[in-house]
Order: sequence, then C-alpha cells, then structure tokens
Amino acid sequence: MDRFEKLPLHDATFDFINIKWEDYIVEIKLFAFVKNNENALPYTLKFAEVSEMYFPHKNPWGESKYINNVYVKNGMYHIEIQSGDIIKTKSKDFSFEPINL
Repeated sequence: MDRFEKLPLHDATFDFINIKWEDYIVEIKLFAFVKNNENALPYTLKFAEVSEMYFPHKNPWGESKYINNVYVKNGMYHIEIQSGDIIKTKSKDFSFEPINL
C-alpha cells in the first residue's frame, strides 16, 4: 500500500469522479504534476473492487480542488484535499494511468 503514498498527487487537481456501480469501480480524473517543472497532465486514479467510499465536501479549511496528501490508514486509501475534506476508499487495488488525449 505504500506505493499509493508515493504517487505524485500533491497539488494535483480534481476534474471529476465516476462511479461504475455494477463493476465496483471508482475513477477519479485529475491533473497531476508527474514531472518536475512541467505542467500537470491528465491522469485517472482508479479504485477496483470498491466496498466503501466516503466523499465529504464540507470545506473546513476553505474551498479547494487541490490534493494536499495521500496515505493509507486502517486499510483505507485516504485523499486529503486542501479544503480539509478527506476522501476515503476501501478497495482491493488501485491504478494510476495517464489519459491519452
């Protein structure tokens, strides 16, 4: 699970979240800074075999669409938004793939 924590997601921006209910898949389209000193590129962060997902949108630190930090805790993937909200996902695996335009 520490490979999740090594993803280049600090300051990545959310575009949209897609849930494929019948397939137990959650896809997050985002723009990530994968190369130093270059523009953010479109990527999909995909969670497979999802059994739980939490999407609070309360903005305790103020509005933001940028990722602050990612980590794994209690068997769940956590995505901390710079708004203070934490998206939590329990899934068997994830992938992080570029989107070809």
